[in-house]
Amino acid sequence: NGQFNLTKKSLHTKITLYLLAILLTTANNFAQPIVHATEGPEKPNVHGAQVIYGELLGNGLLLSVNYDFRFTKSQKGLGMRLGAGFFGGSDGGIFTFPIGINYLAGKAPNYFEFGMGVTYATFTGKDDLFSGSSGALLVPSIGYRYQPEHNGFFGRIAISPLISLAKGGGWYFWGGIGVGYKL
Repeated sequence: NGQFNLTKKSLHTKITLYLLAILLTTANNFAQPIVHATEGPEKPNVHGAQVIYGELLGNGLLLSVNYDFRFTKSQKGLGMRLGAGFFGGSDGGIFTFPIGINYLAGKAPNYFEFGMGVTYATFTGKDDLFSGSSGALLVPSIGYRYQPEHNGFFGRIAISPLISLAKGGGWYFWGGIGVGYKL
């Protein structure tokens, strides 16, 4: 099946782990703080940077929706991105699931971004060559990120080559552009 050689069971296991990781890493961000009657007014919830954005090309291959967050209560430093993408038509297409670790350096609103990710992809449809095939690509990235200190417009542009993890491998020069909103 070409360069995509994961089994359906293996892909389902990885997707389940991927969704579990999303749940576990974001649950704390949405928890309600406990305020006791003897305490003063509630202090604002301070958290690390969180962004929701759409990306053209990039780690999601063609189109994807992504959630990016910092591991600490900072606007920069170590963070993670999780996403989902699809492209195709009525005869089938490809689902993608980009996930990766990234690091931001610089000062708001301009950051240098670099990271490493994996994109899982699965083909659907009537095409005998790829239908039911799945696989993974290693996706390093380096680029520029515009991210305000407070809520607002977010943008990024990056070079992100696609490196096949299948036997025989290969790589493709790639990049992407994303726009969204910083929460």
